[in-house]
Amino acid sequence: MMSIELKGIDDVKKLLEDVAPKRATNLITATVRGVANEIKKEISGNLPKKTGGLKRSLKVKKARSDKFKPIFRVVFTGGKSEKNQGSHWIFLEHGTSRGQRALHFVRKSRLKIESNLDFYITNQFVKKMNSAMKRETKRQAAMNK
Repeated sequence: MMSIELKGIDDVKKLLEDVAPKRATNLITATVRGVANEIKKEISGNLPKKTGGLKRSLKVKKARSDKFKPIFRVVFTGGKSEKNQGSHWIFLEHGTSRGQRALHFVRKSRLKIESNLDFYITNQFVKKMNSAMKRETKRQAAMNK
């Protein structure tokens, strides 16, 4: 199992608590979800062409956690109830003993994301903060009418 931990997110949280404490939890959750979606895009971009429903089985799911420290997982879904089976990703990633060579598409994505993690966090934060500010100005304009 591979995992990535966002270290700079605590600084963003502190900034938000100082500037907009009411909207801080929503904004931090949106930022982390945005980074998880970027990870999903990166993994799906590195997938081999013929993988069946593997690309459609890649999902971003929110895990139970403290509301001030949101956790999102990028997973390949699989099982009886799932439409697109993604449980065979591990055979493509690591290869098999009988001939399927390892493709390391998740590993390549992880290395690229980790090397540019600061960029992804700041990019998502700015994007989410701008949209939150636009929503707030619309609310204020509606209240003043």
